[in-house]
Amino acid sequence: MVLGSTSCAPKKEDNTKTDKPSSSSEIVVSKEENTKNLFESNNEPWKALEIGDNMEVYKFAEQKEFNVIRFDEEGKKVDNVKVEAMVDGNFKEIYNQDEMGKRAGVVDTIKTNEVRVTITSSKEGAKVNSIKFDKVDKIARANEFRVASYIVGPFTDKTESSFDGKLKLTTDAILIGSIKWDEKGNLIIEKGMEKLEADINLLKKGIKDTGSKAKIWLCVGGYKGDKANEGEIFATPEARANFIKQTLDLVVKHNLAGVDIDYEYPNSKTQWDNYSQLIVELKTEYAKKKKQLSLAMAAWGITLTPEAIASIDQVQIMLYDAFDDKDRHAPYSVVEQGINYFKELGFPLEKLNAGLALYGREMPKDARTERWPSYAGMQEKFKDSFTKNTNSIDGSYFSGVTMNCDKTFLAIEKGIGGIMTWHYACDLPFTSELSIYKGVNDTMNRFIK
Repeated sequence: MVLGSTSCAPKKEDNTKTDKPSSSSEIVVSKEENTKNLFESNNEPWKALEIGDNMEVYKFAEQKEFNVIRFDEEGKKVDNVKVEAMVDGNFKEIYNQDEMGKRAGVVDTIKTNEVRVTITSSKEGAKVNSIKFDKVDKIARANEFRVASYIVGPFTDKTESSFDGKLKLTTDAILIGSIKWDEKGNLIIEKGMEKLEADINLLKKGIKDTGSKAKIWLCVGGYKGDKANEGEIFATPEARANFIKQTLDLVVKHNLAGVDIDYEYPNSKTQWDNYSQLIVELKTEYAKKKKQLSLAMAAWGITLTPEAIASIDQVQIMLYDAFDDKDRHAPYSVVEQGINYFKELGFPLEKLNAGLALYGREMPKDARTERWPSYAGMQEKFKDSFTKNTNSIDGSYFSGVTMNCDKTFLAIEKGIGGIMTWHYACDLPFTSELSIYKGVNDTMNRFIK
């Protein structure tokens, strides 16, 4: 996608503007020097010479091999960047995204002696410190890179038919959608125990049939009660004991990895303190049975105690329903911000899974029609308009294959535990070249030793 329009204002031969506008009015370097500023380390930023498309062609001193492009933009004024490489005498597009900022873009390994970059901006003052081309070798890890998948129940025939390579790639299958709790810590199994147990058994069968080694977690998602003072949730030893016993009984009975708690959201110090106490007590009892604790949390407003943080085995970071200043839903920039947020709170990087959104939200974010279209649904409806680079369509913004490959590489390079998807059924079949899971798998194979 190329946003904005090319300016029609007349230019001098060095490509600076002859009329007013823009960042170009500050530029005193030639077009050639400005191009070098983009690709060579001389501490001078490249500046857009016009609104719209700015094309820069650069020849390396010798043939370059790379699989990652590193962008360093100031101010987030770039609306699109397209990178082409000279292959067999012609320029071939190798990367295209509608966001730059500071990011690493993943590409197939390529050798070339010339690149062409088109930078598009609809605002004046677009500025890029550098674009660098790196060859990144496979990265050794102390632990397996996790792919945690939220799989929504109760299951339908469609859910079961989706058990394919996506499930094989999954390391942690989190069954969600069936269980809530009340203020006394009692579990509420909305479709009944029989249906819940049937879903657990079907998921186990799917894991076996696909050759997956995924562990199954049981997600308990959301308080359900009518108390005016929600500070009473987990407030008493009895309520915490009820919650711990009832979840642990289910986990042990069905030989699951542990429980994932999706509490959205504690919103006072009292609630956070109650929640922290639950986490510490839960971990103590779960450890006796060699079971684990996962929490789903957004990257804001967290005031867990240090003791609670130390008790958590995994964090599923909900890096979605978050927007940037261009109203883009779950853009690349939220991932690094979210990882840094949890790191600053004292969470070990190994415990963190960065959430990937497999659905879209409307633009602008205050459209408020409450539409959350799935990635697969949008692709099926607009398949003729979809590529791996597509991030928006029909007024909705989402994360396409390329962006999710970039997010996955960031998680690998940052050394965090892995990624998480919300949610499994929103993706295309694993055999599709436009499957998010397939892109994640390809990125893992390319960069993990």
